[in-house]
Amino acid sequence: MHYFIIFSLTLVSACSFQSKPDDGDNKVKSHRGLGAGQLKKMDSDGDMINDFQEQELGLDRFIANLPQIKVNFLQNYNIGFRFEDETEFNIDTAIRRTNPDFKYRVGDLFLKKNSLNSAARIGRFSGVSWGDVKQKDFSWVSYPEVDKEFYHSKVKEYQAHSSKELKNIEIELENSIKLVESGVYNSIEQLELNFYYYSYEKETYVQLHTQKLDRTFHAGIRENFHISILNPPKELLEDNYLRRGEFIISEVKDFYIPDLGVKHSTLLKSVKNKSIPVYRTTPFENEINYVAISDKGERFVDIMEKLFADKFTISEDQLFRLEQFENNLQEFKYLHELRGADKEGRWFVMTNKLKRHYLKHAFTQSDSITISYITGDELSKRPSEKISSSGEKIYSGESFQNYALGNVSNNSIINFSVYIDGLKGKELKAQPGSFSYRPPNCRNCTGNDWSVNANFTVNTFKEFEKSWEFVNIQELNNSLELLINNNPLNMAELVEANHATYELRNDQNGQYVYFKVSSLHKLDVIASGSENVASLKISPVTIGVAGNGLQLDSVGGHNIDKIYHGGLIAFQEAGRRKIPIAVTGWKFDQWQKRVPWGVRGSGYTPTKGQKEKYWDGMVVDVVSTITNHFN
Repeated sequence: MHYFIIFSLTLVSACSFQSKPDDGDNKVKSHRGLGAGQLKKMDSDGDMINDFQEQELGLDRFIANLPQIKVNFLQNYNIGFRFEDETEFNIDTAIRRTNPDFKYRVGDLFLKKNSLNSAARIGRFSGVSWGDVKQKDFSWVSYPEVDKEFYHSKVKEYQAHSSKELKNIEIELENSIKLVESGVYNSIEQLELNFYYYSYEKETYVQLHTQKLDRTFHAGIRENFHISILNPPKELLEDNYLRRGEFIISEVKDFYIPDLGVKHSTLLKSVKNKSIPVYRTTPFENEINYVAISDKGERFVDIMEKLFADKFTISEDQLFRLEQFENNLQEFKYLHELRGADKEGRWFVMTNKLKRHYLKHAFTQSDSITISYITGDELSKRPSEKISSSGEKIYSGESFQNYALGNVSNNSIINFSVYIDGLKGKELKAQPGSFSYRPPNCRNCTGNDWSVNANFTVNTFKEFEKSWEFVNIQELNNSLELLINNNPLNMAELVEANHATYELRNDQNGQYVYFKVSSLHKLDVIASGSENVASLKISPVTIGVAGNGLQLDSVGGHNIDKIYHGGLIAFQEAGRRKIPIAVTGWKFDQWQKRVPWGVRGSGYTPTKGQKEKYWDGMVVDVVSTITNHFN
C-alpha cells in the first residue's frame, strides 16, 4: 500500500527558473561516450530492449517502451432480468450512432479519478492530503455513473418486479481496445480481461468475470468485442446499479507480446525494477510513462527533464508550467466559486508520503508521481458523496407530506423525478337545488301579497382513489416544493431565475416531473457549520372545506322575513332528504335557533352538518439523487 500526498501548485509571479541537468551521482548517466558493445549490454529502463537498439530506433533509453493499450467501454449495454413467473425486465442503453448524444467510448482510469478527487479535497488549502493509491489505479477502467434521468426511470420501472423471485440475470456489453502505434510493437495476443464491482456489504472489490480473447489485436486499429456475464450477484444490480447508479470496472489482466516473446506481466515486472511510474493528465490527454532512475534515487526535476526536457518551469518550489499549460487559476475560498472556469487551471503533484519536500526527495522505484493540470470547473465538480433514494406510493394526505432527499451543501446538485401515480382523498359532491313559493291569487284573499325563493346545495362526501393525467406543469406548482432546512423554494421562481430546470416528461412508466437544481450557492439557504437537509414537500392539488348536508346559499322574496323563511326552507328541504343541515348555510347563526335540533318529528330528526375537509391528495413515486461535491 502506498500513501499519497498532494501539493497544491499555486499561481506565483515571482522569479522562476528553468530546470537544469544535475550531474550528481544519483542521476542515470547519459549514453554519450558509451560504445555500442556497452549499450548492447544495458537496459536502463528495464523494457527488455537494450539501450543500443533503442538508440538505433530513435527511442529514449530512459523511458520504458511498454505496449500502450487503450481500453474503453462502449456506451451500449443490456441487462436482462428473468423472474420465476417468466416475466422480464430489461435495462437497455442502446443509442443509435446517428444520435448526437452517442459517445463511442466511455470510461475513466481509476488513477485519473483519484487524482482529480484528491486535488479537489485540498484545492482550497495549502497543505497535505493523504490518499491510498494501489496498482489497480494504473489499469482499472470504471464505467461512468449512470445518467441520472435514465437511472430514475429504471428504478421506477423495477419497483413492479422488486418482490419477485429472480431466476437469472445476463449482462451484455461491448468493450473496445486499441494497441497504440509505437514502431516497436506490432500486435498483441491472448488478451485477458477481468471485470469487478464494489461490494458495499463486504467493503471490497469483487471479481465478477474473466474473459480470454483468443485473437490478435494489431497496432493502430481499434477493435470492439462482445462480453456476456451470466448470473452476476444480485447485489451488483439491486445495490450498485439500481440504488447507487454505479456499474462495473474492467481491467487488462495480461496479454502476450509476440515482438518480445513474453507476457505483459513479465515485461511490467522488469520495468518496475528499474523505473518509476509518472502519470500525467491534462484537459486534452492522459498518459503513463515509466522513467528509468538509479537505485540511489533521483530528484523530481531530473525525472521531469527526462520526460519533458526544458518544457517545464519550477517557480518558488512549485510546478508552474508544463508545455502549454501554466497556473492561472483565480484565488478562491470555496470550490463552487470556480464553476464555469474552464479556461483557468492549476498544476497539482501527487506522490507518496515523503519526509522531505518533494523537490528535494530522491525518488526510487518504489515511488509514484502524478502530475495533473485541473481546471477550476473540474475542481468544482468532483463528487465527494452521492445520496440516492426512492420511495413508493408517497401520499400527500389532507395537508402535506415531507419526503427527505438527503444532506446538501452549497456545492450540491439535486436531481429528482416525481411520478404521479394518481389522486386520493375525499371528494365533495355538490348538487344544486332551489325552492320557490307564491300564494295563489284570489279576489277575496288577504295576506297573500308575498313570495319566497331560495337556492341551496346538497353536499355529500366520499373517499376516492383514481388515476390522473395533468395537462401542464403549472397544475403542480403549488403541490411540489423543494425544502432546504424546511425553508420552501418555489420551483417556478427557481426556473425563472435559471437556478433550476423543472420539466414535465413521459416515459414507459407514465407522466413524471424531472427537477434539477445546481445553484444552491446563489440562494442563501445553506447554514454554515451545521447539517443542511433537502426534502420534497408534497401537497394536495386542491383543498377545500364545506358543510355536510343541505347548505342554504341564498334567500329572496317579497314582503317576507328572509331569516325566518330561510330557516323553514332549510329545515323542510333537509327533512325531505333526511340529511343534516349544514352549519355553513346563509345566515345560519341567525335562523338556526328556530330549528328543533335533535327533536324527532314526521320521521326526521334535524342535526347540524359540521364543516368537513375535502381534498385531491397526490400519490407519487419519487426517485432522487443528490451529488455533493467537494467544497
